Formats: sequence, structure tokens, C-alpha cells
Amino acid sequence: MKQAPNQWHQKFNKVIVDFRFTINERDKYIYSKVIDKDYLILCLYVNDTLIFEISLEVILKVKDYLAQNFDMTDLGRVDMILGMKISVDPRGIFLGHSHSIEKILHKFDYYTCKHISILFDSSISLRKNTGNSVS
Repeated sequence: MKQAPNQWHQKFNKVIVDFRFTINERDKYIYSKVIDKDYLILCLYVNDTLIFEISLEVILKVKDYLAQNFDMTDLGRVDMILGMKISVDPRGIFLGHSHSIEKILHKFDYYTCKHISILFDSSISLRKNTGNSVS
């Protein structure tokens, strides 16, 4: 049983690489492929798969291929993943934790508490994490 997740991932890798997806070097659970001049991203989390693509036709091709190789259930358009709410509008794809936060506030009966403002020092400059550790 301890080997089951590893074997599942190996099988998924083989199937997806045979379909000419490229495995992301930084995260082995993210795959990409160019289909008909469209860039497709496929994300695997345990046994759930998210497909990001502009063209519905391309998404259906990938789903058909996956369905030929795995027993799968199509849950349709995603609206929640890992406790994050996913919303899409013309500006892009947005992830938010408001749903999870509201759930916790309700659980501990803090949902109706008064809000407070937190001051932010706008002179602080944020910079991209280079991956180097700091003391």
C-alpha cells in the first residue's frame, strides 16, 4: 500500500509523456504541451487533475485521451481547489482564500466581529524570492 501513490504517479507520468506532454523541471506534478498553437497546462494533485487552456476543443481532446487510459469522472469547471476559490474574468485567473477564512470564522463564531484596518508601510520594497536562504 505504501507504494501505491508512487506507482500511480509513475503510471500517470508514462501516459502523459506518451501524449507528448513535458514534465515541469521545478514541480514534477505540472505538465505542459503545445497543441494547435495553444499552450496547455495540466496540474496533478494526488488523483485530481486541473487542465488550463483557452480552447475548450483542446481540453476535450486531453480529457478524451485521459479517459482512454484511466477511469475518471469529469467534474466540470473547477471553482475550488485545496481550499482556494478560483474565479475567472477577462483579466485572468484569480485564487482566493475568502471561502476558507469565512468557514473558520463561522466555526469559531467570529464571523460577526468588527473589522479593523491594518496600516501598511508603502515605503517597504518587496522583491522576488531568489531562493537563497537568509539568516
